[in-house]
Amino acid sequence: MTRVASIDIGSNSMHLCVADIAPTGDWKIVEVLRSSIQLGRVNPAAPKALEKQAMEDAIGALSGFSGRASLLHADHCVAAATAAIREADNQHEFVELFATQLGFPLRVLSGIEEAAIVYRGTRRHLEGHVLLFDLGGRSTELIWGSRSTPDVCLSIPMGHLGLKAHIPYEHPCSDEHWQELMDHARQCVSDIRDFNSSPHQLTSPSGAVRTLARMAACARGDSPEGRGEGLALHRQELDSLIAQLRATPTLHLSNIPGIDERRSETLLSSAAIVQALMQRFSKESIYAAPGGLREGLIQEWADGQKER
Repeated sequence: MTRVASIDIGSNSMHLCVADIAPTGDWKIVEVLRSSIQLGRVNPAAPKALEKQAMEDAIGALSGFSGRASLLHADHCVAAATAAIREADNQHEFVELFATQLGFPLRVLSGIEEAAIVYRGTRRHLEGHVLLFDLGGRSTELIWGSRSTPDVCLSIPMGHLGLKAHIPYEHPCSDEHWQELMDHARQCVSDIRDFNSSPHQLTSPSGAVRTLARMAACARGDSPEGRGEGLALHRQELDSLIAQLRATPTLHLSNIPGIDERRSETLLSSAAIVQALMQRFSKESIYAAPGGLREGLIQEWADGQKER
C-alpha cells in the first residue's frame, strides 16, 4: 500500500487529497482539506497578474497542506495548478516560490491536460457516454467519453470569477445585468463544435453544480447529506434558483437553504454558465458527480505505477 497526497491549486480554492493506493491500482481517500484562497480573483488594475498578498497567503496554506501530508506519512506528493496560474504573467514567480517553500515541483496544467485529469478522477463514478464539464473560476473544461480515456477534451476561457469580473453585478441583480451575463455565457459555449452527437448524460463534479443541486433538493423539501454528490439538478429547478438568487440581497444570500456561503457571491454567474451549457446541449437535467481534479491526480499516479 502506498500513500499519495495530491494538491490542486484552482482559481477559486485549493485542495489536499490523501489516498492509499493498492498494488492493483485501487485507491481509497484518507483525508481531504480545502482552502478558500482565491488566486483567480481578478484585479481590474492588473487582470493578468497574481496579487502578491494572494500568493503569500496561498503558499502559507499550501505549506500547511504539505505539513499535514507529512503527518499522515504520505510516501509521495504531487501538485498541479490550473487557469489562475497558467494565465498569469507572473506564474514563474509563484512556481519558483512553491518549489522553494514546499520542496517539490508544481505542475502547471494546460486546459486540455486539466480536462483529461478531471475525467480520470470522475470516470469511475459514471456510466455510459457522458459530457462532463468542470466549471472553475477562470475556465470551464468539457470532456466527452465513455471509456477510461476521454474521446474529446476542450477548455473554454470562461469561469464564474472571470464572468463576474467581466460583468460586475450586485444582488439583487438587475434585468440588464442578468441579460448581459446570459448573453456572454451563451456566446462562449455557442461555438462548441467538437461534439458530433448529444451525450446521454450531462455531468459535472464542480462545486458550483453540487451547491445548486443541493439547493434544489432543499427547495423540494429534502434534507441532502454531504456536498451534493449524486444529486440531479433539473432545468426548471435551476430557473427557480436563478430567480431566487437574482432577487436576494447580498446580506441574505447565506440564508438560502443548501447554499455554500463561500460560493454565494459568484453563484449567479456559475448558474448562468450552467444554464447556457444545458441549453447548448438540449439537456433537461444535470448530474452532480463525485470526483474532480484532486482525485484525478491520484488516479493518474496510480495508472502510472501500473504502467511501469
